[in-house]
Amino acid sequence: MRLGFIGAGNMASAIIGGVIRSGFLPAGDVYVFDTDQKKVENLLSLGLQAVSSNAELAKKCDCLLLAVKPQMIDLPLDEISNVNGYRMIVSIAAGVSSQYIASRLECKPYIVRVMPNAPLMFGSGATAISENVTGIPDDLYRFACGIFESSGVLSVIPEAKMDVITSVNGSSPAYFFRMIRAMADSAENQGIDRETATKLAAASMLGSAKMILEFERSVDDLIQMITSPGGTTLAALTAFDEKRFDELIDEAMRRCTRRSRELGKK
Repeated sequence: MRLGFIGAGNMASAIIGGVIRSGFLPAGDVYVFDTDQKKVENLLSLGLQAVSSNAELAKKCDCLLLAVKPQMIDLPLDEISNVNGYRMIVSIAAGVSSQYIASRLECKPYIVRVMPNAPLMFGSGATAISENVTGIPDDLYRFACGIFESSGVLSVIPEAKMDVITSVNGSSPAYFFRMIRAMADSAENQGIDRETATKLAAASMLGSAKMILEFERSVDDLIQMITSPGGTTLAALTAFDEKRFDELIDEAMRRCTRRSRELGKK
């Protein structure tokens, strides 16, 4: 199987790096095109193949990974619309339905939607893939799953929930970055070196995530495990309650979902 990337932006670069470094595909079976040649040049050290157009990409590859912004998706779809060769499109464009993609293509490849996130570049991605309800052959669907399983965890969800899942895994790394930055700001204001505070906060977040994934206990149980009556953790969590932290997170995620729908094409 040869995999072609339409677009070489940050997320495409993360996926390409994961696919090659994990050994899921040899670099020679990975192709890429982007109108920004500098982005392509930044990836050539991985040993992949650069091509001169999206149409050439479609002719050479079995599977195309559509990695462009939702508002820029029509042009590359038009460029590959009547090209014979590729069998499947994997789209990471937020809000763009598989039905819309199919409507732009004269040829009829299989289409699967995916919402990955940036930690793929370090082998710690969290990806959601739309369930196979359109008869995608098993070998192709397993290939699509393997692209992302090679660099993290993968969950299968109904395509109708793709806008919501964007707020859970697609955008959430930025939420965590903001929290760590705020923690570092507070620590620095209290006399702790910023680099030290950032390192400790990030390591604590990583370790806490592992506890959630590996312990057979609920998140509420883990909170209780850390929180002693009358202790320092409880004192901190009272601020979360007073400032309505849970409501803030809910509103942030709903805005993310809403924006995905606004950007989307159905």
